[in-house]
Amino acid sequence: MQDRFLNSWKLYTSLPRDIYLVALARLVIAAGAFIFPFLGLILTQKLLLSPALAGVLVAVASFSFLPGAMLGGKLADKHGRKWVMLAAMLLTGFCIGICGFFAQTLFIIPSVLIGCFAMGAIRPCTNAMLIDLAGPERRETAISLGYLAVNLGFAMGPVIAGYLFAHHLPWMFWGDGMMTLFAMSLVLLFVRHNQLCQESASSDDSPRQELAVEGSLWRVLCQRPYLIWFTLYSMLLTFGFSQLVFALPLYTQSLYGDTGAHLYGQLMTENAIIVVCCTPILIALFKRVSEALSLSVSGLLLAAGFILLALWHHSYSLWGAVALMSVAEILIVIKSSLYFANHSPSSHRARICGVLPMVMMAGEYLSPPLVVGVIEHYGFTVAWWMTGAIALLGAGLLWQLAWRDTTSSKTLTLSRGDRFA
Repeated sequence: MQDRFLNSWKLYTSLPRDIYLVALARLVIAAGAFIFPFLGLILTQKLLLSPALAGVLVAVASFSFLPGAMLGGKLADKHGRKWVMLAAMLLTGFCIGICGFFAQTLFIIPSVLIGCFAMGAIRPCTNAMLIDLAGPERRETAISLGYLAVNLGFAMGPVIAGYLFAHHLPWMFWGDGMMTLFAMSLVLLFVRHNQLCQESASSDDSPRQELAVEGSLWRVLCQRPYLIWFTLYSMLLTFGFSQLVFALPLYTQSLYGDTGAHLYGQLMTENAIIVVCCTPILIALFKRVSEALSLSVSGLLLAAGFILLALWHHSYSLWGAVALMSVAEILIVIKSSLYFANHSPSSHRARICGVLPMVMMAGEYLSPPLVVGVIEHYGFTVAWWMTGAIALLGAGLLWQLAWRDTTSSKTLTLSRGDRFA
């Protein structure tokens, strides 16, 4: 068992050097993400804004990532990944860092919003760069390494941010900005420009779906409707998965009162441990399983977790449900990124890999008001059954998409065989 665990980590030992550097840059940015997770607290407790106004501003900051991703992806496809990423990092670091000189004034609001917009432009660049550098055969491993790097960074950042929030608020902004600029320096000094990767991705040896094409992003999506269907079906899974960070803490508090927060912290530690330890194992286990089918499995896992919560109101059911949701999280994040990469032309890769994942995650933004309404009127048990049913619906639709992909692939193979017979 121990040998299998160690062997699963060997996946990450043969990647190109630049992939490790890009993953390290993502880890640094995530570890220094002090502001956005604490933005609501900063607005209400430090700037003394009303909770309603603070909620609106946090929502605006969240949605500003999407236009940033759209612009960053378009520029990265046109002008190369590295230089657009460096410009976005520079703007992010400057806008967040300068707020440290005005930490308890309203000036920070427009500056943070611009910083969030610029941060949104970083993601499509890093995703596309990892995909370009890895090539088709090592693409899944590179994506999972980037995912692990972000999770490790987020595991470290909140601990430091909590202390700075209480005692040294300006250093929250300065630290966030400096970490982003440090990540920028790593990319600037040590990562080569990946224009050659983009050119090789457009060669005749590339899979047919990855060859460069002309036209706008919308035109490409209309020519590849399966990308739209995959994104919409996956939204049903993110709707359910978001309860891990939204409804679950409310549920633990309703069951255990003041000790619920402590239990929820332990559950999040369980989530982090499972993500770090099980990611390489799941990558090896699902290596030959299609992306859509893998997400269908994750939908079943989510549904099982919610059914567990609905049937048994005990701490054991909480631990079991979080374990199931954590495994589902790994499959959703990595396999969805791989699907977008494998079905996007190299000429539009940064746009597709930046915009569609954010649209897919819209389920997280849509779920809180609906789930809160259900909880207030009918209780947690009905909310768990409803969310489990939505996850099951997503699993069924993704299974159907996987079946269609398999059927179309067989048809294409047969037609090619007839052509050369």
